[in-house]
Amino acid sequence: MLFMTKKEMHFNINSSLFIQNNIYNSYLYLGPIIEQGFMSPSGSNATSYEKDESFKKCYSESLERRSLMLGGHRKKNSDSVETWDLIKQKKGVLSYEFTKYRLEYPHYIDTTGSAAHYSSKIAIFNGIRELLEKNALFLFWYGKRGSKIIPSSYIGENVYIKRLHKEGYNILVFLNIDMYPFFVAISVIYKNDVIISTGVGSGLCIIETIERSVSEGFLLKWQNENKFDKQELDCEKRRYFSNCLNHLFSINQKINIPSTISPTEENDWNIYHIISLLPKWITNIHVIYENNDIQPNLKIIKVFSTDLNNHIPLKSRIDLNQKINTATINLTKEDLEKMPDCPII
Repeated sequence: MLFMTKKEMHFNINSSLFIQNNIYNSYLYLGPIIEQGFMSPSGSNATSYEKDESFKKCYSESLERRSLMLGGHRKKNSDSVETWDLIKQKKGVLSYEFTKYRLEYPHYIDTTGSAAHYSSKIAIFNGIRELLEKNALFLFWYGKRGSKIIPSSYIGENVYIKRLHKEGYNILVFLNIDMYPFFVAISVIYKNDVIISTGVGSGLCIIETIERSVSEGFLLKWQNENKFDKQELDCEKRRYFSNCLNHLFSINQKINIPSTISPTEENDWNIYHIISLLPKWITNIHVIYENNDIQPNLKIIKVFSTDLNNHIPLKSRIDLNQKINTATINLTKEDLEKMPDCPII
């Protein structure tokens, strides 16, 4: 085990005496930014088969969360931020308030669509990937647009799934293709009719997408399992989990992923070719360069669209007038009220 504390920064990687099929979970706390009475999240966790990869993922996520409190780089003597619109392929402008956390309509904003990397290309790709996966999740949960993946299609050599099965957990994995060419996989881990954790993953390769989804679910299971072991769930919470599982079990369409599919390199793509294949009702995707007060040479970006949800799809944050709803499943307020709130974040 590695543990380090320096001022307000705390970092830990769990380790094991056994190296076979080892999974490294880590957490990092850099300390928050406080602005106008609000405090940014800055803690993060990550999982990987490699210690250094687990740390890098954890570190970048923590920086993303801090930077979103600072927002984009404002133009001189202005409250606007210059962006790059990937759809129109030209410069755009957004109000500064749409480049940082936002707790009101229109455009509730959380860390959805944020990414950090030394490569601008990779940071932008990852930001787009995350923005689209959260919108595919909205369509999956509230529109039941997805297929259950037959277990034999994805178990294979996946260490996370093998570990989950050995520990007595059940797992459901679904696939959504509304944001093609991105595939989006949703995994739900449960035991004794209680949802322990969930995960969402996306990418250009189905196998890698499933791996991302299941690994995130595994990481959150590690974070949540003690909470469920040590406290009795009240009747309302159990009823909520039961409703969520029934909602998932009602998705009857199934899909088999051929075992012959081989992963493709995700650096072998052209960003504008990907954008050209997205649904045509998406009319803007702004790339915002965020402020970074800790490591300026690391590029932190936020991807934002007025046509999409820029947040996790909780009922309290959903704007039914957004194009992601009106151009697809066209939910009404009455429809929304009948369904359980999305447990997958």
